[in-house]
Amino acid sequence: IRRWKIENQQQQGPTIRRGATIRSVVVSQDGRWIVSGDDGNRVTVWNAATHKKVHEFTEYSSGVMAVDISSDCTKVVAVTFRNNPSTTDVTIRIHDITPSENCVGLGGL
Repeated sequence: IRRWKIENQQQQGPTIRRGATIRSVVVSQDGRWIVSGDDGNRVTVWNAATHKKVHEFTEYSSGVMAVDISSDCTKVVAVTFRNNPSTTDVTIRIHDITPSENCVGLGGL
């Protein structure tokens, strides 16, 4: 993940690296957080100013295809999608952005 300043086309801070292919990235409205979802079954919360990892959610059984941050910048929403031979399995999880525990999980949608 790279942040760029459009006006001067300069990269802002170091490249944020992950091992797996990143499928979705979002920046919080207040500019404080960057959240990524990847094929390694993870959602990662980064501090946008320092580019340091704040937390990693790893309880997913398939790759994370979409992430978003609530408008109040306190929750992360993540969606996984898996095709099985007879069904399609979609799971949606909502986490606190600075976590203590998983807030809500919906599976088998």
